[in-house]
Amino acid sequence: MQRRSTAAIALILLTAWQTLSNAQSTKTSDEGEQAPPPATKPAEADADFAIQGEYSGQIELPDSNLKYGVQVIAMGNGKFQAVTYRGGLPGDGWNGVDRDTTDGKTEDGVTKFVGDHVTGILERETLMVRTSDGKALGKLTRVHRKSPTLGAKPPEDAVVLFDGKSAEHFEGGRMTDDGLLMQGLTSHRQFQDCTLHMEFQLSYMPHARGQGRSNSGIYLQGRYEVQILDSFGLEGLNNECGGIYEIRDPDLNMCFPPLSWQTYDIDYTAARYDSQGEKTSNAKITVRHNGVLIHENVEMPRTTRAAPVKESPEPGPIYIQDHRNPVRFRNIWLVERDGGPDDSSSDVADSFPQELGGHPLVFADAFSDGNADDWDPVNADAFRMAQQGDNHVYNQFKNIPGHTPVRSPFNRSMIKDVTVSDFVFDVHLQSTARDYPHRSLCLFFGYQDPAHLYYVHFGQRTDDHANNIFIVNDAPRTKISTKTTPGTNWDNEWHHARIVRDVSSGSIEIFFDDMETPVMTANDTTFQWGQVGVGSFDDTGNFDDIALYGTKVDPPKYESLFDGETLAGWHTNPEKIGHGTGGLWRVEDGAIVGEQDPPGSGNGGILLTDETFGDFELLIDMKPDWGICSGLFLRSTQQGKCFQMLVDYHDNGNVGHIYGEGTGAFTNRPFDIMGVYDDEKNLTGLTTQPPKRDTTASGYSITGDDWVHVWKVNDWNTAKVRVVGSPPKITTWINSLKVSEFDAAEFEDPKYDRDKVSELLGSEGRIAVQVHGGTRAWPKGAVCRWRNIRIRRLSE
Repeated sequence: MQRRSTAAIALILLTAWQTLSNAQSTKTSDEGEQAPPPATKPAEADADFAIQGEYSGQIELPDSNLKYGVQVIAMGNGKFQAVTYRGGLPGDGWNGVDRDTTDGKTEDGVTKFVGDHVTGILERETLMVRTSDGKALGKLTRVHRKSPTLGAKPPEDAVVLFDGKSAEHFEGGRMTDDGLLMQGLTSHRQFQDCTLHMEFQLSYMPHARGQGRSNSGIYLQGRYEVQILDSFGLEGLNNECGGIYEIRDPDLNMCFPPLSWQTYDIDYTAARYDSQGEKTSNAKITVRHNGVLIHENVEMPRTTRAAPVKESPEPGPIYIQDHRNPVRFRNIWLVERDGGPDDSSSDVADSFPQELGGHPLVFADAFSDGNADDWDPVNADAFRMAQQGDNHVYNQFKNIPGHTPVRSPFNRSMIKDVTVSDFVFDVHLQSTARDYPHRSLCLFFGYQDPAHLYYVHFGQRTDDHANNIFIVNDAPRTKISTKTTPGTNWDNEWHHARIVRDVSSGSIEIFFDDMETPVMTANDTTFQWGQVGVGSFDDTGNFDDIALYGTKVDPPKYESLFDGETLAGWHTNPEKIGHGTGGLWRVEDGAIVGEQDPPGSGNGGILLTDETFGDFELLIDMKPDWGICSGLFLRSTQQGKCFQMLVDYHDNGNVGHIYGEGTGAFTNRPFDIMGVYDDEKNLTGLTTQPPKRDTTASGYSITGDDWVHVWKVNDWNTAKVRVVGSPPKITTWINSLKVSEFDAAEFEDPKYDRDKVSELLGSEGRIAVQVHGGTRAWPKGAVCRWRNIRIRRLSE
């Protein structure tokens, strides 16, 4: 292997920046500096607060470009520390290993970080990275991340401890004038097993260090502390934010900058005791910090030091520590779970083997408590709990026909919040259908969405659509079995089924009653992870004693591009373009709303992301008024030149196919949509017809009949777009049904100049939504609406 030169190592973004000393990180303040009081609001913070934060972007390396994240920490009086992360910010691509720090300071309005070979200059929320001789290596832009659970609403059965109205549920509870809860309080109510949601805001204390920097903690049952501390940019230790104090470091330091709202979502299981009061198992805790799993099922061998409540079988309170630093809280609620230290039946998993096929037990359900809270049915009216003697079973009691994006079973119920790669899925099942050739039940696995999954069909008689293993991959189910039987001999008795999956080899083995010899086999590597579940195509049955053993994985994560409240991270076209000067954009009811400015004037424009993107998958909900001409711009320039996913929601329009906006007016649309109206000319439905304009058929396209079937009139529709490569291959979906495949490298059309478009748009660009200019393309008062805008970067 060739060694990197010193200069090449330096190019790995600021590696030469010096690492912080432990002594410096634990000082209470810099010598000779008078520390100002903590700031609890941005208006109270100093000028350094506007510089502190997170930055993300691409850095040019000798053989490739690589994403980097930087956390800039205010240290007081214009001094800063920068922490760099190879691959992206923590929780957003960081490889978990390469992490470096350096010092910086602000002079003459410019914040500079200087290393031996690399310099970072931070100005106007942009961090420019250059070599010592001035060569630009890359640009990182400030980002404002938000927890995906921020603002989570309590379920109907939740105990709401604080909703901003009063602090009456806490002993010592105090509120600020603006309705926030202050630290130093204990809940009046006592708890056992529970799921807790809380939101907290760290104060801004740039002169403080270590444990003196916005310190508090949340204690479960008053016994076990999850630390709260301004640990932004630190290593992530047990005495820092997210740590279980003196017991365990968090898997990842997900602390956001001070004065950001942050979340803890904690699943807590109390310690168990026998009838003599002796502890038989430790308390366990799972913690998600800002939506990211940082502790999973961690055992508490003892109480935390300084815990106000000793270990015992008794319930305990929620205690929030006062460490003489102001910390603010809001939206605190919890859901109590059945079972407690004296409930010998509460740990269902104890009745199952803890390992099978070399895999640990990750989920078990015998339905002994008479509920199916851990299951997510497609149609809740098709599943229920049923009783057989003294036993509860999960009963699919109805065949409720439903629509799936492509032909596949629609009576499904999946295990909630558990995604696995390699696994063994063990199920007991009973058919309750009549005896006929396709009498059947199904098991599902590798499930990613309704158009991407595997399932095994246990059918009475084998054919190409029954008693086989199937894949659903944006197309009707396809048999992939390499072995099966003449049929599954259903009767009215209970049977035992098992799936064994190895994703690296692609092996799939299906067992039925005989757990030694598989009745079906297949080999496929398409889906490397997914959920598992039970159900049928169109029959009924019972399920019980379900156990899942395997390797839990986190599904690919999407980050939000829209906070639901402001247009932060977006801007209108900075100069006049063909559609106008920008349009009128606002946020209403959690959605971006766009119209002409002023309404009906013909003056439109686009709203673009501040950030540019290369390869990505985008999810976006859209609800356009009928009659408008809009679009979703992909790889867009500031002038709106791009590949556009059409959202021309009017007669002779199209939604979901590709158009060359400012790049040639080429399109692959195979049909136009047309309105169906009542006598008062209100839109009641849609139909399609051949396109009026010139178009080039290329790649896959949905049929007009299928498009009409999947589109929801006068309602929200979800678009998914995948953009990969340069020239890009662009795939679009609406409500999980694939609409179009457009390959810019293969597309041929007189209006399309591949080389010119590739040079213009390059390998990355902005995402934008459009208000079309002109009075004919936009009825007065009509708007387009966009919400739930999420992106998954594929470049890494």
